Amino acid sequence: MYTKIKRNMAIIAVIITFSIILFGMARSSFNVMAKDMDSDQKRYYQEYYVKPGDTLWSISEEFRSSVYRDNNEYIKDLEEVNHINRDHILTEGRLLILPVYKD
Repeated sequence: MYTKIKRNMAIIAVIITFSIILFGMARSSFNVMAKDMDSDQKRYYQEYYVKPGDTLWSISEEFRSSVYRDNNEYIKDLEEVNHINRDHILTEGRLLILPVYKD
């Protein structure tokens, strides 16, 4: 009887763990999918080498599409794709990956 209870508890623990993992994976991919669903445009990535005087804001001004509400939303996406934050100093020649949308 005691081993049956332990086995049932182990099965429940595995199911809960598996559910948490699936929920986390679905949630993390939702942001990218949401942008694609809101638009008829497809998401691509473009290489960009930082030029003297570039800032995240100036890059956003040049490359942001109408899929993004504003520059701040595009900058947030840039930060996520390139694993940087707003305090990051861009150095000349650094490679950035830019999310771009096209028909």
